[in-house]
Amino acid sequence: MSVVSTTRPAVTHPGHRARQLGLWLAVALIVVWSVFPFLWQSNASLQPDRNLVRSAPKWLPLPGTLEHYRNVFTVKHFQDYIFNSIIVAVSSTLVALVLAAVCIQPSNSDGVDVLRSGDAGRFGRVGCGLTAPGVVGSSGACPGGDVSR
Repeated sequence: MSVVSTTRPAVTHPGHRARQLGLWLAVALIVVWSVFPFLWQSNASLQPDRNLVRSAPKWLPLPGTLEHYRNVFTVKHFQDYIFNSIIVAVSSTLVALVLAAVCIQPSNSDGVDVLRSGDAGRFGRVGCGLTAPGVVGSSGACPGGDVSR
């Protein structure tokens, strides 16, 4: 018993390969453009100071040093800045969650949305405006309607 293939061979357009090659070259250029600064900084962080001020760059950090990393944590106290960033991130997230909780639409016993019925009060409209300022207005996207009322 023989098997007959019913699939057609892929038809390529005349410029398809050139366009595909151009796309891959563009992607490669963007990747190199994006990754090169990271590699340059990583290279510079592992070189001694005397190599950083030379007129000709040294492409490989031989001999390498961890002096700059020790300096960051012992002299500059970088961990204090990280701790402050964590405090700001956590507190701003908590504030955003509290303000976003104002926009939750609870239903009363009749199944009517309390915030849509106008019983939310001014704080409901302002709270939603603080969490989503781009959608507040008469569009109805924010419960409670227009903030200017």
